[in-house]
Amino acid sequence: MLKLLKIKDTSMKKTLLLLSFVAFIFTAKAQIEFTAMGGYFMGGNVDFWEGRFEMSDEAVYNITASIPTIKGNNIEVSYSFSGGTGTFIPYQNSGIGFTRTEAPLNTHYALIGSYQQFETGTPITPFIGLSIGASIFDYQYKNTANVWRFAGSLGGGFKIYINEKIGIRLQGRLLMPMYFAGIGFYAGGSGGGLSMNTGTVAFQGDFSGGLIFRLK
Repeated sequence: MLKLLKIKDTSMKKTLLLLSFVAFIFTAKAQIEFTAMGGYFMGGNVDFWEGRFEMSDEAVYNITASIPTIKGNNIEVSYSFSGGTGTFIPYQNSGIGFTRTEAPLNTHYALIGSYQQFETGTPITPFIGLSIGASIFDYQYKNTANVWRFAGSLGGGFKIYINEKIGIRLQGRLLMPMYFAGIGFYAGGSGGGLSMNTGTVAFQGDFSGGLIFRLK
């Protein structure tokens, strides 16, 4: 049997993150942009000595809220969700006790960051940005616990404003959950465990698009 090592309860972290998001929205006095997007998520994989943990490519759903600061800069909070599968595939020489294991895997990203947009004198506005926050991996295999990790993202895209209130946003991002080595597996009965170098990053990414709604 294969399962993730449990971690401490994360309810307090979730509460603080939600409160921060609400406070950001309701204390902003500048014009706020809300964006709802859908697209394609690239799950990526993580290599252990004993095998590979693969995350499937699936649909992704993003919501963002941003406010302008100065000279085209914007502060943004975003949340992303993708529901797929996580599969551990052992190598042939991995030893007894490691078997192929597949189960539903929900991936969440909650990020805050800054992006710079560049006015072109046309309705099309390109932008690039950088964010940091948390990635949450909910591997729904038996009694496994959610795994939270520090994460960063780098991305860019275009905004196309139809009028002062509505626009279209197209973007692509590289997503990087840090120290993914914190997810541990062990084989029941034998007491063996998976091995990997501390600090391994699982590179993920998404491409999405959707509608912008401007509120004053």
